Amino acid sequence: MGKIALLFSGHLRSLDVAIKDWKRKHPEFYDPSITDVFCHTWSGPNRTAWENANKDRILSGDVFSIEDLKKSMNVVSYCVEDYDSSPVADITKNNSYIGANFSIAYGTKRVYELFREYADRTDTDYDIVIKTRVDTFLGRFP
Repeated sequence: MGKIALLFSGHLRSLDVAIKDWKRKHPEFYDPSITDVFCHTWSGPNRTAWENANKDRILSGDVFSIEDLKKSMNVVSYCVEDYDSSPVADITKNNSYIGANFSIAYGTKRVYELFREYADRTDTDYDIVIKTRVDTFLGRFP
């Protein structure tokens, strides 16, 4: 199997539930010779506001840290950004719907920048690049 880049962005919620599913379906995600993980996530007091308002919609109410993810996977580059001082916070204050959607786009952009910078700096070629969230259950590759 070739090299895989796994790009995570967003809050690190439900990791305790999702990671068991991934380990069963995709053990290659845990092999550092195959998979490099990139992550953009949030810190700050408002990072759990959505979770608190939507407890019935998420797999687990626990919010994990980048250190928790690093214990399980080969995280090679990450950014933990303070939510309240980010561009997302100002937009969310004015319109939570637009802010939530902007947050997704912003996180995707930031994790892609981490990925590109690392790939260019280390001259690493990836055969597969997967952009996902930590609370996503994944199917098997065809």
